[in-house]
Amino acid sequence: MEIPPPLYKRSLSVEKLSGTHCESCDDLFYGEIEVCTNCGRQGKLETIKLPWEGKVYSSSTIHKAQQGFEDKLPYTTGTVELTNGVKVPALFDHNDRMIIGEEVKAKIGRIRKTQNGLVVYRPVWERRGEYSKPKPRINNSVKSSDNLREVGIEGYGVYIPRFRIKGEEVARVWGENPVKSIKSFPSKWDETGAYAMNATLSALKHSGLDGKDIEEIIVGSESHPYAVKPTATIVAGLIDSSGGAVDTEFACKAATEGMKFIMAQVENGFINYGLAIGADSAQAKPNDDLEYFAADGGVAFIIGKNKPIARLEGRPTSYTTDTPDFWRREYQYYPQHGGRFTGDPAYFKHIVGAGKGIMEKAGMKPSDFNYVIFHQPNGKFPFRVGKMLGFEKKQIEPGWLVSKLGNTYSGSSPLGLTATLDISEPGDKILIVSYGSGAGSDAFIFEVTDRIKEVKDLAPRTRELLDKNRNYLEYGEYAKFRQKIKKAD
Repeated sequence: MEIPPPLYKRSLSVEKLSGTHCESCDDLFYGEIEVCTNCGRQGKLETIKLPWEGKVYSSSTIHKAQQGFEDKLPYTTGTVELTNGVKVPALFDHNDRMIIGEEVKAKIGRIRKTQNGLVVYRPVWERRGEYSKPKPRINNSVKSSDNLREVGIEGYGVYIPRFRIKGEEVARVWGENPVKSIKSFPSKWDETGAYAMNATLSALKHSGLDGKDIEEIIVGSESHPYAVKPTATIVAGLIDSSGGAVDTEFACKAATEGMKFIMAQVENGFINYGLAIGADSAQAKPNDDLEYFAADGGVAFIIGKNKPIARLEGRPTSYTTDTPDFWRREYQYYPQHGGRFTGDPAYFKHIVGAGKGIMEKAGMKPSDFNYVIFHQPNGKFPFRVGKMLGFEKKQIEPGWLVSKLGNTYSGSSPLGLTATLDISEPGDKILIVSYGSGAGSDAFIFEVTDRIKEVKDLAPRTRELLDKNRNYLEYGEYAKFRQKIKKAD
């Protein structure tokens, strides 16, 4: 029997806005050229990234389409003059004629479907202030059961490798402007499984439980040590747990997805205690923007309803769309990303959506919280999104670790939660909002209980691990341990 081809395929190739700068005459051009059309010089041309903002220079509405665009009729094309003066051809995300001089910005949009079923994504232009079109999937369950009111974090643990590299060192090697950042990276003995196991041991100390008490283990990561073999079973073997074990993956929010699954099982009485872990050894291509912050580390939370340290207040809220801002294909060692596209239509849109959603559900406002933790891809984004939601800097800083740690992907916002719990007092209200590319956010509200006083010193505190036992290395050593360079065969 002949098997029919799949009805839906997808291409994740993203065309970036790149240009050329002629060092001889200082002229700028759209696209990559080999000869300057202004002065005719060769050999003094450099490829540059073009801005994704500008003004409409011309526009035309198309009523007869080329192949592959028939379902989009009518659609509008034209020219955009970028903020640096370069003019680029444009496909607008509107059917009506664009007004000359109107301010627009680019996003990655679904353009067409090819004959073999691939969906093509390219830059499209929209009026400033508008968001991309995917309709979010929002979990807005408001009702809380009596069981849910008892669910919370029973113990938590952290592991951070001791090796560090400064952003200034990365910039020195690549001739870039200095970046004030510090990130962790692995030695030859470190990997995601080791992070998960060490964080789990500290979480058990916090909780006072035995590993045999854990009935479900979920490890969230995008850098599992095996392509086919769960990291969760490695942890289960370490602590002698014979219950359920599974891995999850959703970029940087895989851990918070795991927390949701464990909380639901505890609430409904399927298990008494579960373990949710976020651990990653984040990859970054040499001389990529990610290289300044992609870091290593792990965090583990034991979830139960016996003696919680921090009690869950209402059900979590999730906000999800199909937004391809970051991805890595099978067999590719390094991930790719959409550059500036990862900001407004990706990170900010989803965190704001989940953050506003859970506060509306709970009938709370930013001033009701003592602390808030956001996903930390870099130093600026958490403060910017905090301002968008109405939070003050002092509420964000206790859980803001990226300047000393980097972005530990699945462990990023959960690690910020551990640092906040380390200094919190009974009755404190904490909001945490994760973010994972692809894209989505999970939001949780916790209230700290009296038991926090009993457990704070049972395991190393997060900032103690950050500030002690640090070993700064140069780029060559970092590249060796990160396997960016290898011995010849």
